[in-house]
Amino acid sequence: MRFVPRLVRLPLTLDLSTLLIRRFRLLGLMAFALVIAGSTILPVSSNHQRTSTTASSTGDYQIRFVRWARVTSADAPGFPADVQLNIQRHGHTATLLNDGTVLVTGGENQHGLVSEAELFDPTGNVFRVIGSLKNPRADHTATLLGDRRVLIIGGRGSDGPLNSTEIFDPAGGTFTDGPPLHHERAGQTATTLTDGRILIAGGDAAGSIEIYDSQANSFTLIDTHLHDPRSFHSAASFSLQAGDQRIEKVLVAGGSGPDGIPVKSGEIFDAGSSTFSLVNNELTNEHIRALLRVLPDSKVQIIGGSDHEVMEIYDPATNQFGGHVHVYPTDDDDPALVQDILDAPTRTAMFRLGAPGVLLDRERQTITELTGLNFALVLGGVDANDNSLASA
Repeated sequence: MRFVPRLVRLPLTLDLSTLLIRRFRLLGLMAFALVIAGSTILPVSSNHQRTSTTASSTGDYQIRFVRWARVTSADAPGFPADVQLNIQRHGHTATLLNDGTVLVTGGENQHGLVSEAELFDPTGNVFRVIGSLKNPRADHTATLLGDRRVLIIGGRGSDGPLNSTEIFDPAGGTFTDGPPLHHERAGQTATTLTDGRILIAGGDAAGSIEIYDSQANSFTLIDTHLHDPRSFHSAASFSLQAGDQRIEKVLVAGGSGPDGIPVKSGEIFDAGSSTFSLVNNELTNEHIRALLRVLPDSKVQIIGGSDHEVMEIYDPATNQFGGHVHVYPTDDDDPALVQDILDAPTRTAMFRLGAPGVLLDRERQTITELTGLNFALVLGGVDANDNSLASA
């Protein structure tokens, strides 16, 4: 595990004119993204951010350790030390709890499925094993409920996709059986709606949809399906103004079909009518497990999610994808550009197999924004050599 932005190793042999040219390229890229988005991109926290930096030189390279945060030496003495998960894993989940700790469940490594769960405490920068799942699983979801518990849904077990669920209670640190799903599924999405219900989409060959009601503690299979069945897609809730009402919708984008071929379509779930409709066009690139980031005007960024460093934008006003842009311009190694990217949620696009450096060369990792600390916690994954990782 490592906090990011954490490590940048870049050549310092650029002359002044080259740096100026690349700085203008950076400003142009940022301006282009803002014009497309049509809104101001907000930071993870509205608190003022400061950057503290230490550096050491090795030949023509500089190693920069950057902590982007609202900190002083009094409230955060020293740079956080590297720590590791107790167990290597990928295909796991990392869920930020109400007290600021992070629950890590499931996943797999070279030894098979992982049953042990771990809890990360940012105040002590330490992981501890807190128990085990009743059913080891990977490619599941873990969603924070309104009562501070965590609902763990489906995933892939030793015999294939699961219909079982579990509930973690942080008060006692225990896992108990939850209500069963109507369909076995793995690689699904679980999106919390404004009324507290959870929309479970995909992860099976039929593209079926279920909704979890925390009050009844049960799943309801609804009479609608994804137009394009998919797994390992992404979903995000947004709302639109219609007269004096806000209408809640969910964007489902990307993923892989039952045949393993990437799906480039997008679909919109209407929470009021419980129906799906297709986005008017397709994504330019495939996006597997991309980050969806909702902007203040309800546009949605689709960031990364394959062997590219691309961001696209969904515009609900036109019901179209557009704004295709490379987050990291090809062959541009300007240190300032790299740092600006790593200092924002767009950092997700930089993580891919074969990316330069041990930090970025990975997939099936989790990236969790730690609210109030302005840290991003990167956990596990598998690298280009098929090594399961315990740290970033």
